[in-house]
Amino acid sequence: MFLSFIRIIKFSLQDIVRNVWLTIVTLTILVLTLFSINTLLTVQVISDSAINAIKEKVDFTIYMNAESEEADILELKAQIANLEDVKSVQYISKTQALDYFRKTNEDNPEVLQALRELGRNPLSPSLVIVPNDPDNTDDLIHQLNIIESSVIESRNFTDNRTVLDKINSITDKVKEVGLFISAVFIFTTLVVM
Repeated sequence: MFLSFIRIIKFSLQDIVRNVWLTIVTLTILVLTLFSINTLLTVQVISDSAINAIKEKVDFTIYMNAESEEADILELKAQIANLEDVKSVQYISKTQALDYFRKTNEDNPEVLQALRELGRNPLSPSLVIVPNDPDNTDDLIHQLNIIESSVIESRNFTDNRTVLDKINSITDKVKEVGLFISAVFIFTTLVVM
C-alpha cells in the first residue's frame, strides 16, 4: 500500500514536470476562477451594505408655516405618528432648524453673513417622517398627501426609490458580469482538464 502511494506521487510529479505549461495554465485558471467568485461575493456584500445604509436614510419632510403654534404642530405630529406605515416622526423647531443650518454652513461665511443681515430666523419648523418599510412608501406618501391642516406649508416627498433602483441596477449588472466571467473561467478549467 505504501509502495502504491509512492508510485502515485512519483507519476504525479513526472506528469507535472512533463506538462509544465498545462499545469501553469490550469492553476492560473483555477486562481482566476476563485478570485472572480470572491470578487462577486465582495461586491454583493458591499452593495447590500450600501442599499441598507440608504434605506436607513429614507425620510419625508413636511414644512410648517412659520407662524404656526407649537401645539398645533404637535397635534399634527401625533396624528402622523398614529399612521401604521410610520416608524417615527421628529419635530424640528425653528430654532433647531437654524442651529442645524448654521452648523452645516459654518464653512460658508457668505451664507452666515446673509443670515445675520436678515436679523431673524427665516426657517420654518418641520416634521421628519421615517417610514416603517423604505421599499413600500407609496401608501405612506398617499396618506401624507391627504392630510389637510392649516399648519402645513409644503411637503417634500422626494422619491428615494430612484436612488435605490439605480444602486440595485448597478449591482445587478456587476453580478451578471461577475457570473459571466466566473462561468468562462470554470468552463475553461473543465475544458483544459
